[in-house]
Amino acid sequence: MRVVERDGRADRDLVVAAQGGDRQALDELMAAYLPLVYNVVGRALDGHVDVDDVVQETLMRAVDRIGDLRDPTAFRAWVVAIAVRQVRDRWRRDQMQPPAAHGWGLEHAPDSADPGADFVDLTILQLELSGQRRETALATRWLEEGDRELLALWWLEAAGELDRAELAGALGIEPGHAAVRVQRLKARLEAARAVVRALGAAPRCAELSMVAARWDGRAAPSWRKQFARHVRECVACAACWQELVPAERLLVGSALVPVPALLAATWLRHALPSTAPSAQAAATKGVAAKGVAAKGRAANRLRHGSHGGKSGGLAAHVSAKLVAAVVAAAVAVGAGVVYAATSHQPQGSPSATAGAPGPVGDASAVASGSASASVSASASPSASASVSASASAKAAAPSASSLAAAGAGSKIRFMGKSTVMIGRISNDKPSVAAPFDAQYQYVVSPPAPSSSVYTAKSCPNGTNWWGCVWGGRGGLIPHMQARAAQATYKGQPYPQTMMWSWFVLPHLTPNATWQDEVKAVNRVDLLTRYLNDYRFFLQKIGTSHDMIDLEADFWGFARGIGDGKVPAQVTAAAPNDCGNQANTVAGLARCLVSMTHKYAPNATAGLHLTCWDWPGNEQKCAKYYVALGAKNADFLVGEVEAVDAGLNALPENGGHNTFWSDKKWTAQLAYWKTMAEATGKPIVVWQIPVGNMRQNNTPYHYQDDKVDWLFSHMDKVASAHVAALMFGQGSDKSTTIETDGGNLFRKTIAYRNSGGVALK
Repeated sequence: MRVVERDGRADRDLVVAAQGGDRQALDELMAAYLPLVYNVVGRALDGHVDVDDVVQETLMRAVDRIGDLRDPTAFRAWVVAIAVRQVRDRWRRDQMQPPAAHGWGLEHAPDSADPGADFVDLTILQLELSGQRRETALATRWLEEGDRELLALWWLEAAGELDRAELAGALGIEPGHAAVRVQRLKARLEAARAVVRALGAAPRCAELSMVAARWDGRAAPSWRKQFARHVRECVACAACWQELVPAERLLVGSALVPVPALLAATWLRHALPSTAPSAQAAATKGVAAKGVAAKGRAANRLRHGSHGGKSGGLAAHVSAKLVAAVVAAAVAVGAGVVYAATSHQPQGSPSATAGAPGPVGDASAVASGSASASVSASASPSASASVSASASAKAAAPSASSLAAAGAGSKIRFMGKSTVMIGRISNDKPSVAAPFDAQYQYVVSPPAPSSSVYTAKSCPNGTNWWGCVWGGRGGLIPHMQARAAQATYKGQPYPQTMMWSWFVLPHLTPNATWQDEVKAVNRVDLLTRYLNDYRFFLQKIGTSHDMIDLEADFWGFARGIGDGKVPAQVTAAAPNDCGNQANTVAGLARCLVSMTHKYAPNATAGLHLTCWDWPGNEQKCAKYYVALGAKNADFLVGEVEAVDAGLNALPENGGHNTFWSDKKWTAQLAYWKTMAEATGKPIVVWQIPVGNMRQNNTPYHYQDDKVDWLFSHMDKVASAHVAALMFGQGSDKSTTIETDGGNLFRKTIAYRNSGGVALK
């Protein structure tokens, strides 16, 4: 949806009001157009360190000169034209400096650019692109620098954010000339797409590899031309030109890439005068950001009013509203963000400060792209409010008070979703019959027999190590990631989030009892192998936005022997990664989470809830998981039953009644809510039996009532801060997704057709 109309007020009316001194109208214009300006500048500069500076310059000039705009109906084209002029000015200034000084582009000084601000990466990650959409985004790296401003505008035109007249007006040319330039750009982009496809082929064409022998691996126009020439003439590579969907069709419906929180936070931090109200000052303290030096030039301009007194005064008023209306509205979809609000914060409400968390809508609880934030009620430094400019930094879930305070008007997110996610086990046949949000896979085996296996050309004979599945040396991970990313629904891409159930500790020693399992972590040799294996696992995950469920049952076993202080040789087993952690089970839990965030920066890690005596002991369980370090994790994992109730009821299985009444569900949800609010983390419910009451209680067709109950009570589920429901067979002979008569498919489709249930 375009922003021409918002809340029934046309842009023209807002512009006229702003020109007449209506600061509320000015607020609304700046808040509404920041995402558009950020997308124009970001795509034109493609990851340059000065993207945020240029965006801020553009908005300040718009604020300063809005009175000069003669035709209020032309505001959109006018502000885009300002953005394009600012981009050109930045190009000219950079070209006057030595290449090493400005770090422009991939081909000159790639290390100088902030990778977290790279617009192609943001596009792929935030919009979860796959297939030809992903190829198209990557292909933009191969274009000439002179193409970038046109590409930025045409991309937004294809996405429905600009029309052709606005595109031409921004470039200062006639629409006919713009059409010619767009057509030439599309031809170069199509060639680049074929190059991306050819270079990514497995196996790659041998002759193409010879052409690329001197290539440094960086996308550059000169190499695009050489590779494209080969791909056109090579019989083996000819297929790379086939079935290329027109780029504009791939871009139709693409949403804007969300604005990084640090950009809007910089407005709040530096544009406010020293006499700003205390609530705004408190919010400023809550957005203490690393890397502010990179934004220093724009900050100084804002602070000292380099555009004149008019813009300096208006900026002070606009900035606070920008954070409430834009930071909260433009939330990162991935990059480790667990919960973030997209609702407007009520005017005059206090913002969060370190140690005093506020509503979920706080700027300090939002993270995107190159910035991240965390808010917690904990007094510990690691859980205090912070913002990091590192692209690999993790964003924690909101604090307990944030979870409790999130009202019906809030819109919070988990793994890019604003509604309760529906997932399934992954080892069934590829399911395309329902719009699942996620799938999960067990990782179960002893650790690798030795560290040499990680780099060996092949796996040892007879090994049962998880890493020897699907091609060896961790091939399982990219195989399943690709399967999740390439999922479809109704013939259209419907990428799913991958969740891993990491279940290796029970296999450290053969034939171990649960007591042996806990004692094993106090052996340096065993724990070293284990942490080496987990590090390798994380390295295979890489930059994917996966979820990791850490060690079902183990935390309950440790609690059974003692508590989080049970000894574990953490520092000796991983001195470089966890040398600062305690040599306890709690230190091990914190070590696993910190390793996750270090080696798989976009992945999230969750501690498995195994407080089996929780009825009546909810607060004790909460205290135990806080001591384990659950506030440093990204979510908690709850489970229901591993076996269908009908299978449990068989005499040979003990004749247990594991059907759940409303009373049982009410108590279970209350427990999960307590744990979520104590730690500030959402709940992922894992391994939910798939059976239903229409089954006949034969193998793979057993009765159960949990699927039907959950889908019938999704509001209650969300109110317990449950962010995802993961369904799947937990034991042999239990009902599967394929044998449940289509029940889970139908309910998932109906749930998605209804719009889902918002997270709370």
